[in-house]
Amino acid sequence: MGWFSTLSGGSLGMLIGGPIGGIIGAAIGYGLGNGADDAQSESGEEHTQAVFFSTVFATMGYVAKVDGRVSEEEVNFATVVMGEIELDSEERAFAMNLFREGKAPDFPIEDVLQQFHLECNDDPDMLNFFIWILLNVAYADGLVDTRERSVVRDIAAKIGIGREKLDEIEAEIRAESGGATSEPSLKDAYDVIGVSPDDSDAKIKKTYHSRVKDFHPDRLDSKGLPEEMMRFAENRMKEFSLAYERITRARNF
Repeated sequence: MGWFSTLSGGSLGMLIGGPIGGIIGAAIGYGLGNGADDAQSESGEEHTQAVFFSTVFATMGYVAKVDGRVSEEEVNFATVVMGEIELDSEERAFAMNLFREGKAPDFPIEDVLQQFHLECNDDPDMLNFFIWILLNVAYADGLVDTRERSVVRDIAAKIGIGREKLDEIEAEIRAESGGATSEPSLKDAYDVIGVSPDDSDAKIKKTYHSRVKDFHPDRLDSKGLPEEMMRFAENRMKEFSLAYERITRARNF
């Protein structure tokens, strides 16, 4: 994780600045004034990767705490994320510190989201992926508290994601949490793709290709997301493919 080496050296955290830079500083345990002489050493891609990674884990903690407690399943989800993206012990400690920062009563969620939105240049692929991760936290314990749903919807609105898109992502996650892990049921397959059994073949094909485009690893990688996060995108692609195959068999097209 090249960006983490730059981050831990001090220069990248200082350049990021703002509320996200402050959270990074608190999580990594150094003053952001360190490394000023090397402040131009990071690439724009490293900057984007650090912002995305840090905002994801801190906001995961914020969402998990919204219902008044952080469940074991929600902590486990954060741990699973760390395992899937193969963090080493130092990186894992940093991610967990970010998660704890997000749980703090004074976590500046409004300011963090505003900076995150600007840093992402209003890119829908990055923002949709961000919300997908947060909704997975909300559904991690199988019981979505109305406060968790409300706060994720509020976060989505603040970064420019409309209700229709949010509903699509949420329907996909509900289908997955309902058991669409290997061979989904036909009902779950329709939900994962975001279509209805009454929809035409043409609409189903169009919607499927749109979903694939949203989470295509190459497309997300080109946005500058952390390389490790591409594993999530790859899993999404597999889920869409399984669901689409189930539908095509049933409808014979």
